[in-house]
Formats: sequence, structure tokens, C-alpha cells
Amino acid sequence: GEASVMRALCYFNLVRIYDHVPLITEDIPEITTENIDQIYPLLYPAQTSKDSVYTQILKDLDYAIVNVPDYSGDNKFKITKAVTNLILAQVYATKDGVANTDWAKVKQYAEAVVNDSRYGLLDNFDDLFTIGETAPDKVLPSVDLKYENSKAS
Repeated sequence: GEASVMRALCYFNLVRIYDHVPLITEDIPEITTENIDQIYPLLYPAQTSKDSVYTQILKDLDYAIVNVPDYSGDNKFKITKAVTNLILAQVYATKDGVANTDWAKVKQYAEAVVNDSRYGLLDNFDDLFTIGETAPDKVLPSVDLKYENSKAS
């Protein structure tokens, strides 16, 4: 699920910047002298239409929403349903242009993030940068943020 979100996010950024991009969804087999003619087109694929890329993005995110963890608890660097919903809201907000945007979908996915009470802002913005205790056994200096895994992370 997490890999699907990463691929969707990369293609989402690419299609917004370049419009038409090559769409690669399968692994490329090992190249040998016997299969070079079959593998060569896989290495340099033709560009895919913007609609096809968005279809793959939505397919990846639909797969991910079912297969990523609901909440990451102590590790805020995991891809969760909230991150997936956020990206889905962005995709639906931009994929068809402002005039054709499906605002009901944008609202649905944005509300899924906003209404999740496990996420929120700290009462004091400065707390985001408060440094916690540094372990004495660390050789290199490091910054341990006291509220690194807070609900604002």
C-alpha cells in the first residue's frame, strides 16, 4: 500500500509538471543478448496520455487506502490513510481543471483528514521546535525534538 502511494505521488507530480509522461507499472526483466529487442522498448516507453496517468494514480490510491495502516502511532513517518486521503483530495482538485472538478470527492477526502481527531495542531506553535533531552551516549550531536511524534506531526 505504501509503495502504491509513493508511485501515485510521484506520477501526480510528474503529470502536473510535464502533462504527458511515460507510465511504467511493471518491473523490467533482466537484459540479456537474447531479449534485448523485447526489453529495449520497456526501457524507453512512449509517453502516456494525461488521462491514463491519472487513471493509474487513482488506481494506486484506491489500492492504498485499503492497504495502508489506519494510524501510525509512534512512527509519524509511515504512510497512513490520512496521507492517502490528503493526496486523493489533491488529485481530485486538480485532475480535471477548475471548471470540471468533482468538488464532492475533494470534500469527501479532505473531510476524512480534517475530521480525524488523532491529528491536529499543538496549542503552542513554538512547541514544534522544542528540543528534548539528548542521550549522553550519542557520539554525534543531534536534535531530538520533544514533540516529534505529537498529533501535529
